[in-house]
Amino acid sequence: MSRSFRRDNVWESFLRPLLKPYKSYLVQVIKLVPGGFPQEVLLLTTLLFFYIIIMDYYFRRRLGSNLIDHTAVFESPSSSKSKENNILILVLGWGGCTKRQLRRLLEFYSNNGMSTICYISPMWNYIFDVSLEQIESILEMMKLYVINNGSKTTTTKIFIHSHSNNGALVWSYLSDRIQNDNNYKMLLPYLNGVIFDSAPYVTQQRKFPVISSTGGSTLACTKKYLSSQIDRGISVSWFKWSDSGHVNHFRVHASEYGEKASTIARFQSFRQQCPTTESSGVNCIPLNSDLLDYYDSQNILESRSDETLSNVSHVALFVKRSEIDFSHRTPCPICQKWFMVLFLKSSDKELALTVYAVNMKNPEQEFRSCHSNPPVVILDDQQTVLTDSKEIECEITARFQQVNLKSDKEAEYAVADIYIKFHAYLKADQKLLMARERSLTVELKKLDLLLQRRNTKFLCGDQMTYADCDISPKLQHIRIAGQIYRNYSIPTDFKHLWQYLKNVYETQAFRESCPYDQDIILHYETKMMGTKRYSKNRHPRLQPPTLTFTITNENRTTSSLKDDEPER
Repeated sequence: MSRSFRRDNVWESFLRPLLKPYKSYLVQVIKLVPGGFPQEVLLLTTLLFFYIIIMDYYFRRRLGSNLIDHTAVFESPSSSKSKENNILILVLGWGGCTKRQLRRLLEFYSNNGMSTICYISPMWNYIFDVSLEQIESILEMMKLYVINNGSKTTTTKIFIHSHSNNGALVWSYLSDRIQNDNNYKMLLPYLNGVIFDSAPYVTQQRKFPVISSTGGSTLACTKKYLSSQIDRGISVSWFKWSDSGHVNHFRVHASEYGEKASTIARFQSFRQQCPTTESSGVNCIPLNSDLLDYYDSQNILESRSDETLSNVSHVALFVKRSEIDFSHRTPCPICQKWFMVLFLKSSDKELALTVYAVNMKNPEQEFRSCHSNPPVVILDDQQTVLTDSKEIECEITARFQQVNLKSDKEAEYAVADIYIKFHAYLKADQKLLMARERSLTVELKKLDLLLQRRNTKFLCGDQMTYADCDISPKLQHIRIAGQIYRNYSIPTDFKHLWQYLKNVYETQAFRESCPYDQDIILHYETKMMGTKRYSKNRHPRLQPPTLTFTITNENRTTSSLKDDEPER
């Protein structure tokens, strides 16, 4: 009796708590092989599994307090402004960082009169699930702050400042618990904004559903993204720097980063100018955050007026990823077309757009369930999945009518055969090469004459339409790939076509979605017939990524764009 009791006691007090976090992980590993593991593989897997458990236990219980500060720490502000600005900042660090690396950011918030809760997520959270105790410790501190301060003033606000995927992962668990646990629902009225620093960042397949839900959460608060062009993220609603590395923006751009963050400290001075409204539960758009409304008023981030909140839908676009930096700059012209269309709709506050860059060699489960190739458009939280270009155009046109992107038949006819002729030109053998080149030039001449006759910025007027979003990526491919593979350039005497390209290059929709030159070159590598393309030391993967937005003096006398603008 005593022995049985001791055995149960050991299980309840030691083994069961130790194995509980790994239960789901072990079940997933066993299910990978339908026929079961061979005995040798099962033995090695079991030994490795228990080695991970022992090392994890060692780091958690023995060295955790010395190596990594993974507990939530509350710090009071050092400034008297806290009496005026009753604001709490929850800082979620990236995986494996230390409090010392966040010290300057915490001091900045403290000096501006804001209380902070700092939580640094241990790296094992990204391998295994976040423990319930960690989540509850953070929520209890937030709840205690609200109880002590919320009754004193009506201006109590809570903002989340998350770093990288680990921070986003912790926030997804926190938001889920706040919405579904009655003990913490009292925090909902006080949550006013989430700032994602360098997240999401090249999500792994296992954590993809959790981290992608961060952007699509229905939690009633603003979400904004601070990132750089080096970060390999997926959202298009971010503020980007050009040179700072992953989770390194505050160190490199301290003054500019601090200027944006310091608007929280000036909360009281502009709160009357930006009245809050009730949440409509819309994903990835500003709802009721005065902080981010102030960002918007300073042209730091995109804004959306309160009148359009109830009509905004969340749209997810899956595109083939860049092979150069794995970003959303897709080399597929069809994917870029719908990127531009949805970007234009999003810029006019009709929808909230999130772009997912898909690795076609190992696509995420969420994309595989669509049973299609990119582009794929998902509307209304996966209620509507569109995989055909005709379906996408009909649904987008019918549902989002505020921005009219319809083009006329003459413009569509003028651009219909250009890309077909270009493909035939690339694949032609030497006997047909000159004929195929003439056919391509004739089609480009037809477009140039149309632009000359209409004398407008774009094909159907001074605003972009479907025809512009369709032909502009293809013209960029002709310009880059034609020069590399066939030494072909768009004739310089097509002045109106070059002016059209200049106008396209100046649009944010094209610049945000334009693929790197190297990606375009790689896109046509398999389509060529033994043509010598480049030397080994000039392989596109070995070159720094560039974007060609040049309009030379020969093509056009006026141009303010730089040649081969580097992205890194």
